[in-house]
Amino acid sequence: MIRLSSTAVAMLTTAFLGIPTVVEAASFSSEWEDIELQPLIIAGDPQDVPPVTPNDLIDPNTPNSPYGGVGSLRLFDPDQGNFLCTGSAIHPQLVLTAAHCLDVNDEKDGRIDFLPDQVTFNLNFEGNLSQTIPASNLAVHPNWQGFGQTLAADLALITLSEALPATVPIYELIRNPLFPIAGKSEITMVGYGQTGNGLEGQQAGTSSFTTKRVGRNITDDPSYLEQETPNFEEMFLFDFDAPD
Repeated sequence: MIRLSSTAVAMLTTAFLGIPTVVEAASFSSEWEDIELQPLIIAGDPQDVPPVTPNDLIDPNTPNSPYGGVGSLRLFDPDQGNFLCTGSAIHPQLVLTAAHCLDVNDEKDGRIDFLPDQVTFNLNFEGNLSQTIPASNLAVHPNWQGFGQTLAADLALITLSEALPATVPIYELIRNPLFPIAGKSEITMVGYGQTGNGLEGQQAGTSSFTTKRVGRNITDDPSYLEQETPNFEEMFLFDFDAPD
């Protein structure tokens, strides 16, 4: 199984929904057909010495954390309840997240399924839920068509109803394409959501709006995927079906 992380900011954050998606065969060559993709990040090795556990990756939620500007998003649907995603502050009143966080209904049609007052950005900058700020506007990338159509352009901007505190970190966008990335580059990834491993998968009850995890991974040379996965320049692919 290969799972996907949408990435767009300097510290490479992602949003978690855990919704499996089967990519249409037209997106890949024949040997990549029917690959199950999920919007997750992979970091840490449970077989390392010493082993890395999910608790080792939890950010302390202190004011001096460099990841204090990465917050959780609470998205409320009156029929389905609360959804949890991750967002990164790229401006005192702008949060970058994934478009699929706003497009949650079964149709996956690329449309926003929430009203602004149903979305809240939660910071754990000075302890748990130290700031909770409602959204005033929601927008998805104009090329986003929903997981049923494409995996590209999975980006959304949330405008906040008030500015973030001046001490909250603001992250610069990566202005250059993610590829080519030199082989064996270390990347840092930050996010909220369920945790798990390649053998047991996601573990229920491990996500919350206050538990943020920070992990690192090493990239490989992407050249061997260039012919197999065209137009995936803004994405990282991970193999997550076993520890090896």
